[in-house]
Amino acid sequence: MNQKNTLNVKIVNSGDHAVSDHTLNLTINGKAKALANFSIPEQGSVTVPLNYIVSDSGVNNGMVSIDDYPITFDDKFYFSYNVTNSIPILIVNGIDSNKNINAALGAEKSFLKNNVLTGNVDYSSFDKYNFIILNELPEISSGLAASLKTFIEKNGNVLVIPSSKDMNTESYNSFLNLCAADGFSGSKNDSISITPIDKQEPFYANTYEDMPRNVSMPKVNRYIQVQKSGNARSRAILSLNNGDPFLSMVPQGKAYLFVSAVPFNDAWTNFAHHWLFLPSLYKMAFYHNKEQPIAYTIDKDNQISIPSISGDEKRIFSLTKDSTEFIPNQRMMDGSVQLYVEGLIHTAGYYHLKDNQPGSVNTLKSYQFAFNYDRSESVMKFISSSDIKDAITSINGDVLSPGKVSLKKQVLELEAGINIWKWFIWAALVFLLCEMLVTRFWK
Repeated sequence: MNQKNTLNVKIVNSGDHAVSDHTLNLTINGKAKALANFSIPEQGSVTVPLNYIVSDSGVNNGMVSIDDYPITFDDKFYFSYNVTNSIPILIVNGIDSNKNINAALGAEKSFLKNNVLTGNVDYSSFDKYNFIILNELPEISSGLAASLKTFIEKNGNVLVIPSSKDMNTESYNSFLNLCAADGFSGSKNDSISITPIDKQEPFYANTYEDMPRNVSMPKVNRYIQVQKSGNARSRAILSLNNGDPFLSMVPQGKAYLFVSAVPFNDAWTNFAHHWLFLPSLYKMAFYHNKEQPIAYTIDKDNQISIPSISGDEKRIFSLTKDSTEFIPNQRMMDGSVQLYVEGLIHTAGYYHLKDNQPGSVNTLKSYQFAFNYDRSESVMKFISSSDIKDAITSINGDVLSPGKVSLKKQVLELEAGINIWKWFIWAALVFLLCEMLVTRFWK
């Protein structure tokens, strides 16, 4: 909210003529937000950045548009996304809260952090949070482990930070094994650096524009080694120079479990004072297994998954646009709604989700989906008439070309043949006239 955002728009010119000084417009919720001029060579493309401020919470319906007469069906691209005012975060502390974590989360106003001691945790309140941090717990009880697993499966991320003091490794490993993650073994005293970020790592996508080759990376003085498990699905997103994981992640249901090899205090590492700490922590709060797309393509994206809506099989949803309303095929799967819209959407624009259950609030305003025409239809490349003739040689076909004679007349001539009977009548009359003249005047 109220921060600068950049929308990168790719514009493609599939024509044989260059385009110069055209204007790209951006509107959000019907309000003009940005515009930019662009030029594209023939058969080329260009990416145009549009900078704007997000000023409205809730659903934001956006549209980028150009003017490309006479082919106008693809001049508009619709998209929709949801902006939340706040992101509630629960920090469960073993003894004391971590000043580095509190300072990092406190720098962002949208984060609403709640620090509690491990003995005061209300498992039933987990659904209120988007992100849960386990900060140096002495142990993870079986009840807490089961509640956390359910929380992750429902779309909430969890970060496990090991304890710097006495830690019940067995209880930690029991929880990690429950989530198909690698467990902990013993701690190791070793001063070692973290390797630079892998540019192909999806977790850090769009975190930085260009990473210098010799960038200074965080160091550790001590860390907890990982105990590999054959059934684990852990993946290291940050590693130490010796190959041991520093920060790993494992998909679980609709979200992720993140596991750190160190507590975030100065005795173990300087990671909390490095520039990488903030984006890593923020990404963990936002990152999800299946992000909701901001736009769909008609006749291609035929399934809409809504992970944050639950209900029974009798609950009926519909999609509406202006005066159009239809009920797509739907299924409750893994606690979320799956909508199947194949063959039902024909017009580009915004479609709103409506709950038809008696007593509901009808339109679910936070669920809107933007559909666009398939951009492959914008490529105006056509097969030549000579290629068509070559392709239909075996069937003795004909190729019609536009010209002075209408295509309708050409088709009729192909079906009925060329009508020349009128010419024969005129010829007969002419010959008859000639015969009469010869008979009368020939002597």
